Amino acid sequence: MITATVISNLVFLPIVAFSTQPSKGMTMAYAYCQDLQAENVSWYENSWPTTCCPDATQDYVPMSRDGVTSPISSGYLLWMNEPEFYTDPVSAARLYDGFSTSNPEVQVVAGNVNVQYTEWVSSFYKHITASHPEVLGIHVYPDIAGISLSQASQDLDTMHSISDSPIWITESGMCNGSVSDTQALVGLFKSKPYIERYSLFTNRQQGTEPWFYCSGVDLFTWNGQLTPIGQWYSEVK
Repeated sequence: MITATVISNLVFLPIVAFSTQPSKGMTMAYAYCQDLQAENVSWYENSWPTTCCPDATQDYVPMSRDGVTSPISSGYLLWMNEPEFYTDPVSAARLYDGFSTSNPEVQVVAGNVNVQYTEWVSSFYKHITASHPEVLGIHVYPDIAGISLSQASQDLDTMHSISDSPIWITESGMCNGSVSDTQALVGLFKSKPYIERYSLFTNRQQGTEPWFYCSGVDLFTWNGQLTPIGQWYSEVK
């Protein structure tokens, strides 16, 4: 209960700090749309221009993989996916400038770059001449990157300082399959006030996909049973 202090005819209310938790999401590899409800997420993406679950009630964020074409005329859009692996930051900045000019109503979640590539992101932002992206998208896989959670935390702070914008974690996970390590990872995201959304990768994998790194990140088995991580994540608020 908030108690007011009254002096003469003046009323003084105490200052109360309110914190907003980032929105929990899922990066989907396969269109098992029931997984969205089972994990109790508020948003999802599938690294593609169109949704794989058109009847889903959760917020869907599409992606422009080529950085040139946009599947939407307004709203949030993931712009490119891990471009640090296939283009230089100067070329990416030129591409972004053109995209931003052509799509002024689109709110760009830029890059979706792995957290350890701070120098790439720094150069990208330095060479942008258009208005800066509304959001910086980041992927966080500490054990794949060979970095500690503490280093990932420092890199996130650096990314935020570079972009001077909110950050969305558009992919994340722990390949080792550890529930406690995944809890610590999500706890890290929740501790950063500049992180607006976070998402775990992924709902299901067969293990033969071209992107496949490990099964430890899976929230479900291929036949739809919750993994230990998936069970825990379904209960996260």
